[in-house]
Amino acid sequence: MSDPSEYEMTGPLRIDDPTVPPVTGRPMDHKKQPAKKDRGPIPARQGNGYYADHATGDRLRSVTTILSGGVPKPGLVHWAGNTCTDAALEALPQLVAASRFPEQLEELRSWIRRAHTRKKDERAEVGSLVHGVIESRILGTELPEVIRVGDTEWRVDGPELAPFLEQLLRFETEWRPEWTASEMVVSNPEDGYAGTLDYTIAANGLIGRALLASGYAIDLAQDLMGDTKTGGEWDRLTSAGHVHGVYPEAGLQMSAYRNAKVCWLRDGQKVLMPATNEVGVVLHLRPEGYRLYPVRCGDLEYRYFRHAQMVDEWSSRLASAKADGPVIGPALVLPTRDAAVA
Repeated sequence: MSDPSEYEMTGPLRIDDPTVPPVTGRPMDHKKQPAKKDRGPIPARQGNGYYADHATGDRLRSVTTILSGGVPKPGLVHWAGNTCTDAALEALPQLVAASRFPEQLEELRSWIRRAHTRKKDERAEVGSLVHGVIESRILGTELPEVIRVGDTEWRVDGPELAPFLEQLLRFETEWRPEWTASEMVVSNPEDGYAGTLDYTIAANGLIGRALLASGYAIDLAQDLMGDTKTGGEWDRLTSAGHVHGVYPEAGLQMSAYRNAKVCWLRDGQKVLMPATNEVGVVLHLRPEGYRLYPVRCGDLEYRYFRHAQMVDEWSSRLASAKADGPVIGPALVLPTRDAAVA
């Protein structure tokens, strides 16, 4: 990546140029599927990057899928490579021992290649822990003893999750957040997307006061959008100057949730999406500690999210080799002499 000091940070934003047309309609709009009301009223995320609204048959592109396809993330390539390299170094004795046995070596290579995927799975465990704690606060129940991720159960007091739980409880003790929603599915059918927000927090507490003291304009009567990030390395900055593990795409993601038109309550009831502030927060949760960062997620960020939808449509649909009339067609065939004359 280039040196951030070389970036042009002055002048008008390109997105404010009147010649740049606004994004309208539903990018990545695909045909509906049959309504299946027996599947439940809350849209469910499918493996193909869409949420299926079984009540209406509508399919809505996932917010996180849009950002994966619409926002470049060159740092992920380096992260995946470094993670796999670390796994290979840790397994060096096994590699040496397996070098004379092709089947064992191939099995070990496959294990090393999946190191970055296993790392993502670890984050899913912590995310489930956070949601379990927040839900217990909202419902007034005891903290969960076990967190289920897929077919695996993890004890919250086990060595994998206990350090994160300690920091999460410290955050609650020090900042006293009033959780108002957790893992709520939201959608904007007009703009063609859906997603699951992490949580919302009341703004009339310590967090709202801290935002006001930092110069952010917020309405204390409206909730704050919130998200938890558990990756990255503590006390490290990227080459672009960002906190390692907390990236600006969070603002695009939260702006999409903020601009949703409808949401679904726990009982399956579909209601209008309540208004939230143009600034949210990201809780960077690590075993070493936690930090709370303000994140802009207003109209400007949403306009960029809409353009990310267009890039996602290009990379996932128009640029696909399976598209009707693909951008890169089949190789040309040298014409015969008679065909060339004709």
